[in-house]
Amino acid sequence: KYTIDAYFLNAAQLVKGDSPWKTIEDMVKYMKENPNKVVFANSGAFGIPDIGMAQLARAVGGLQYRTMPTTGGGEQAVKLLSGDAQTIQSSATPVLPHTRTGGMRPLLVLSTSWPEFEKEGVPLSSKKYGFTVRNLSALAGPPGLPEDIRQKLEDALKKAMEDKEVRAQLDKIGELIEFKTGKQILEVARQVQAEQKVVGEQLG
Repeated sequence: KYTIDAYFLNAAQLVKGDSPWKTIEDMVKYMKENPNKVVFANSGAFGIPDIGMAQLARAVGGLQYRTMPTTGGGEQAVKLLSGDAQTIQSSATPVLPHTRTGGMRPLLVLSTSWPEFEKEGVPLSSKKYGFTVRNLSALAGPPGLPEDIRQKLEDALKKAMEDKEVRAQLDKIGELIEFKTGKQILEVARQVQAEQKVVGEQLG
């Protein structure tokens, strides 16, 4: 049983800071002209970045690329910075130190929002291509959780999320706070599951 949503993880398509691709159009054009030449580092055997990359490929009429498995966001960043991979999709924590110093360049905001990148003119995938990559972080309780306890947890987490210090810390690491009640996050979770199921089935 969903109790409350905590936050959505920001996500973006990134390349190395010295990449010749200045825009997402540059990258897509190169990938179409050079099938299977670009290496995309994912976050594991199969995860949210794989679904996001598949959504991008579908939105632009098909892309062929090679996938490099990693152990997670930290290794993704290393593979990109070392040149072993040419692009990644990542949340904020592993990449912000590098985007803020020029080591990485965001080409596309995949989440519903990422104000820091949007201020720099980085486009939203929702507006440009009609899809978003949503990685939810929510608190769930066991089936049969009494409603009064669920409500107390929801109220306590809502208060914590409104705390200025908590918000400042999440802002610092680039995470997007978007409060939703248990009922609201359940509906969002169903929507995301349906979206990802379609892409997963297409990927086989």
